[in-house]
Amino acid sequence: MGMIYVVFGMTGEYSDWSEWPVKAFVSKMKAQEFMEAVSAIANELFARVGRYGGSELRGKNPLDPEMRCDYTGVRYHYYEMELV
Repeated sequence: MGMIYVVFGMTGEYSDWSEWPVKAFVSKMKAQEFMEAVSAIANELFARVGRYGGSELRGKNPLDPEMRCDYTGVRYHYYEMELV
């Protein structure tokens, strides 16, 4: 059928690491553009609250309402997979 690109957010490290799906795209370019946009918002929010204010950010990113954050910040990436 084709490929899809699923954008995931992640935060933490070791035992407190978590990852969640954010949005899926049929276009790799759209997934990359979305990653840049959602990352920019997350980075701006993280800069406002500082390293230890991440728990205040849950639900604050309009592009990722499920965004979680801890002292490591938030990172976004995508997985490419076949749609069947």
